[in-house]
Amino acid sequence: MSTKTIKEIRALDDKSLQKELEETKSTYKRELFENSHGNLKTTSNLKELKKQSARIKTVQTEHRRAEAAKAKAEKANS
Repeated sequence: MSTKTIKEIRALDDKSLQKELEETKSTYKRELFENSHGNLKTTSNLKELKKQSARIKTVQTEHRRAEAAKAKAEKANS
C-alpha cells in the first residue's frame, strides 16, 4: 500500500475512495495485530495508515458536502 497525496485522493471517485478506505483499514488492522504479537519491525507505518484513513474520510466528507450544496442550489433555482 503506497501513501497517496491529498491531490491524488481528491482525484478519486466515491467508489474508489471507499475501496481505498477499506484497504487502508484492513492493512492497519493486520499490522496492528502483527505489532501486538511483536512481529512488526517498523511501527511508523501504523501512524501513516491512520493519517491516510483520515485523509480519505476528509475527502469523502468534502464530496458529500459538495453534492449537498449542488442539490441545494438546484432546488433554489427551480
